[in-house]
Amino acid sequence: MKTVISVFCRSGANRNGEYGVSVRVQHGRLKLDVSTGITVSERFHGLSVPRKEWNSTAKGKRLLRTVAALDEYLMANPRMPEGEMRKNIRLIVTGKTPAEKVLADYVEEYAGRLADHTAGIYRLTARKIREYDARADFFSADEDWLAGFRSFYGEMSDNGIAIHLRNIRTVFNWARRKKLTDRYPFYYYKIKEERIPPNNLTVDELRKLRDYPVEPWQEVYRDIFMLSFYLAGVNVGDLLLSPGLRDGRFVFRRQKTGQYVDLPVVPEARRIIEKYKGRDHLLSVMDGRADYHSFMRRWNIALKKIGTQEVVPDKIGKRRKIIYHPLFPDITTYTARYTFASIAANDLDISEVQIGRCLGHSWSKTVTARYIADDRSKVDMVVRRVAEYVNG
Repeated sequence: MKTVISVFCRSGANRNGEYGVSVRVQHGRLKLDVSTGITVSERFHGLSVPRKEWNSTAKGKRLLRTVAALDEYLMANPRMPEGEMRKNIRLIVTGKTPAEKVLADYVEEYAGRLADHTAGIYRLTARKIREYDARADFFSADEDWLAGFRSFYGEMSDNGIAIHLRNIRTVFNWARRKKLTDRYPFYYYKIKEERIPPNNLTVDELRKLRDYPVEPWQEVYRDIFMLSFYLAGVNVGDLLLSPGLRDGRFVFRRQKTGQYVDLPVVPEARRIIEKYKGRDHLLSVMDGRADYHSFMRRWNIALKKIGTQEVVPDKIGKRRKIIYHPLFPDITTYTARYTFASIAANDLDISEVQIGRCLGHSWSKTVTARYIADDRSKVDMVVRRVAEYVNG
């Protein structure tokens, strides 16, 4: 009985411009294509993943192992019924069958409980798990498995892989609460992370940005950055998706954690809100937008162009190319959050607990904390003190 096992790239790219890699099995009259879960930026033929492809060595080894396992299975089971053979081929390639769920499935299930942006990060974690070990379940994902997962993505930074490991840890905790497993590989496995210095502005730098004579088109981006700062460094999504103030206060639940946040609106913030008042959202920059990500990208680019500029000759010698000399080359929308926290702590000596309340962090997880009413006047005091200090 003739058997042919081949690897091929799908003809159509996904929305990220990547091509899915599949395995084709022809065994007698059986013909079956199964996706491996691996994606590549450029199509190729055979088992040799191009060296310029990210993580090419690991992907190539994974494909070799898969083809070898299929070859061994088909040689040992040449006359198995076609239905059973199809099921087992899929199990070898993907590690799952319709009747069983693996770790990546549970990560995706958990993602369905989250806001869009955070859910997308968990779904990326699920894809990473399938790329490394599609058959992994709660039993097999032990400490050695976690170490192997970390090693498999050795080209990623410590903080990059830590995101996925933390997501896996969160899903284990969720599964334990639901009694899906009693295993927990993170008792002794420590997630390695590198502390990144906060990307904050000093109070003098913030004042310089606030008062800088920006180009007319830059004004909205600078103003909304300052608004984010005055609202205790509120996250971009929470700010842009806000439907409006509630009884004159900025009240919302954080997309990331679901934490309830109730902030005062200082006069400086109120003036910016009135200047850019939206129809269906707090701010007009969201009028007619389906999501906030496109504006956020433009916002980040615009912030890095605030500063001096010069016109220089382009490739054909005409003076029409603009070179920007930014005030703060590393500034991002998130800098407002770092800046609020840093000024509150370093300049005003406000406690970490009070700053955490302003930022929407869970201020205490102790039993005692359940009996203590959350005094919003303390949050109001911190926000007002920081705003007055910057503008005083």
